[in-house]
Amino acid sequence: MTVTDLTPPVLPSKIPLLDDYLRGGIRVGSLGAFWSEVEVEASALALQTLYNRGKEGDRIIFVSTTKKPKQILQALSELGFELASIDLQFVDAYSSLVNEKIQETENNVTILTSSNHFRQLERALENCLKRASEASTKKRTLVVFDSFSAYLDRFDSPFVVIDGLTSLKKLFQETNAAGILVFTQWAYEQTLVEKIRAAFDFVIELKSTSDKPVYAMSVYSQGTSQANRRLAYFKVLKPGGVRIYIPKIVVTGPFHAGKTSFIHSASKGAVSADRLGTTVALDFAHVGHKGFLIDIFGTPGQSRFDPLLQKLGGQAIGIIVFVSATDSIGLNRVRSQMRIVKSENLPYVVAVNKVNLRGALSLAAVRNLMGIPARIPMIPLKAKSLAEVRPNLPCELDPQDVANVLDKVILQITKFESSKS
Repeated sequence: MTVTDLTPPVLPSKIPLLDDYLRGGIRVGSLGAFWSEVEVEASALALQTLYNRGKEGDRIIFVSTTKKPKQILQALSELGFELASIDLQFVDAYSSLVNEKIQETENNVTILTSSNHFRQLERALENCLKRASEASTKKRTLVVFDSFSAYLDRFDSPFVVIDGLTSLKKLFQETNAAGILVFTQWAYEQTLVEKIRAAFDFVIELKSTSDKPVYAMSVYSQGTSQANRRLAYFKVLKPGGVRIYIPKIVVTGPFHAGKTSFIHSASKGAVSADRLGTTVALDFAHVGHKGFLIDIFGTPGQSRFDPLLQKLGGQAIGIIVFVSATDSIGLNRVRSQMRIVKSENLPYVVAVNKVNLRGALSLAAVRNLMGIPARIPMIPLKAKSLAEVRPNLPCELDPQDVANVLDKVILQITKFESSKS
């Protein structure tokens, strides 16, 4: 038996960056928490994880403590999640709490008659998990607990419930399952908080920011120091779900390199301030790409706008240096722009446009003329259709080329942020 054989499999959350922070995803047999401040939409991350794992073919058991199953289904719908193909079961630990007459007729709902009896909850989960395990030993199960803090508040002695988490982890190990709970940190005693945190294999901390509705996410796992925690920002879109948020990527480059074409190709909702086809203020777009939400700012190429470029560069998270393969003179201008924006201190890529036109320089020649280090990605771009290119108007660039630029700049940014951890 190898070490690999002894390593529990993982269930990737499919949320960008989060799986990197969790070293692949949620490990089978583990128990983790979305641990949030009061203002944060923590449940959205739990629902996003539920949906992503359900699409991968996992069974989902949702323990509802603050809403009826119908309300959970409505919340999933508001996020834009289609559930027809997802194996979703509920353990309803809420309806009996509000003394509501039980009228649930849907399949796959287990209703607890005593909502403040942990052993009953444990037995319900055990029955659901063992039935699922007997039905298929290959299929994995994710248990999602919508508000562990609300459930905990029902008990005079919460330590009994916390101690019960250990038995849940053992149950998960026996039934090829994993669990993740939503926990909102109210004004609990510090000793209680410490005991709760110690019960989890990993904690995904969620905090509000001054720029609402942007939230911060960092990950702590057992044996990890505070200094090693890694930070990401996210937004919740309805519909759309959780998106990792990159607040400012600046696109800079010389006059007529194609910056506006790139930004409008990346987002149909891009806006520009231009005169006779030339940008005279800023291009701006919200760009959705592979689970990320990115704000992109394009700067004018003329030197009189250098003060604006300097200001934007000081606020940027990453830089896309945009040049034309047919304009060797413009390459001199872009070196000056790179110094102004201080690209050497930021993650950046070089996008080389018009590579399919007559007289275009090779990528190697562009790299050599600009003095770009080999470690910096250089991505070729071209128009989607040369027949549709019009003078002084943005044109649509090849969608795969645009996606390649976004992939590379996101990768550079995440590598850069990881190196600071």
